[in-house]
Amino acid sequence: MHAVNSVASSICSRYDPVVLRQEIAARKQHVEQLRRELEHMETEMQYTRDGHRALALYESLIHRQLKQLNDIALLKSHLRAMGRHFPYGITVLPAT
Repeated sequence: MHAVNSVASSICSRYDPVVLRQEIAARKQHVEQLRRELEHMETEMQYTRDGHRALALYESLIHRQLKQLNDIALLKSHLRAMGRHFPYGITVLPAT
């Protein structure tokens, strides 16, 4: 008989409205905490994406500027070579 009373008591406490409300409240708090964490992670991901876009832009700009510098160096080299062939007709900037 003691076992039957124990099972009945366990069932009653499991479906006790006060206990159920407490469990529901705890689960709601947990869900809200998870939502806040997800929102924080989404914000961090957006910052990361923005950072990657900025880095790609800077890399592109640097690549373009390096190409321009190489083109300028090549042009100066050609002008110096032309100056050696036509020493009296072309003014060439000194090599830097």
